[in-house]
Amino acid sequence: RNQDPDPFTLFDASLELLVRQFMVDHAVITRLYQGKLDSFWWVQAGTGAQEPVELHQSLHLCERVLAEPEGCLALGTVFPSEGGPWLRAFAGVVLRERERPVGTLAVLHSHPFAFSKEDLDFMRSVGGLLGRALELENLKYELQVAQDSLALSTAVVQDSALESTATGLPNARFLEVWVKGHVPHARRQKESLGL
Repeated sequence: RNQDPDPFTLFDASLELLVRQFMVDHAVITRLYQGKLDSFWWVQAGTGAQEPVELHQSLHLCERVLAEPEGCLALGTVFPSEGGPWLRAFAGVVLRERERPVGTLAVLHSHPFAFSKEDLDFMRSVGGLLGRALELENLKYELQVAQDSLALSTAVVQDSALESTATGLPNARFLEVWVKGHVPHARRQKESLGL
């Protein structure tokens, strides 16, 4: 039996399918993290697609998707006050983990576009698949965080001298443990770290 496919390949393939299917400029997966949505994965169409600043502009529309009772929102015409100067059409569906919202799947278009019921059903189907994949990724992430925490606790127990006895400052062992615990989080959040 073959190993399960890489979920990031699935994310790319699914988003590329949506870009082709609806001839949109962007397809994006957002993820709820600590009560806020962030752009988790995206695909841009062709060379004319603009930088992901549009993704940031669309986040409040993705938040509206989460608030929709049906878990779906389609706007054939988006006004500049809703999506910035570039975004003209938007459709999004909620991604769920055991009926709990964990993010959204959305497509962004630079021209008005009339999304049909069938279009939204198609997006819901892709969203169901991606919701399962995202659930697995979240579980892997939580496992990694737990393993890192355990490694930190183990390091403290094994080497309780994480600071220099002469200066009282953290030593190289502390830095190594700290980096292991903080770099993955900073990468995920696309934040910089400074020492």
